[in-house]
Amino acid sequence: MSLAYDPTAALVVGLFVILSGIIRAGGVAAQWRSVELGMADAGTLSALTGVRPDRLAGVFGPPTLGGIFHVSAADVRRRRGWQGVLLSESWLDTASIALAAAALITGWPWLREALWLALAQQVLGWGAVGLLRSR
Repeated sequence: MSLAYDPTAALVVGLFVILSGIIRAGGVAAQWRSVELGMADAGTLSALTGVRPDRLAGVFGPPTLGGIFHVSAADVRRRRGWQGVLLSESWLDTASIALAAAALITGWPWLREALWLALAQQVLGWGAVGLLRSR
């Protein structure tokens, strides 16, 4: 069944994508800010890079006694894996929000079909969070 023929499903998926994108974009912005301030802990670096917390010391060097890693944003970007890209690229969330909003506002069939891509990006992003935490 296509979203283009079910306006209720398109509305639900569109609202989910918009809310999910806003939540994820806010979290990512806060994580990058902590890196910029030199206050990145294991959870933050793990979420931005996709590197398991127990392997961070091998990648970035040991943390301080307070558990803080002093790394630059360039170092974090250089060492990201595929999970890190899904988790920490704010343009992906922004694009999915824009796509969902455009699909809901215009109602163009091709945009409602493209809404599946935005939904997939959000679900994969949340799935990467779960995968990272389960390891």
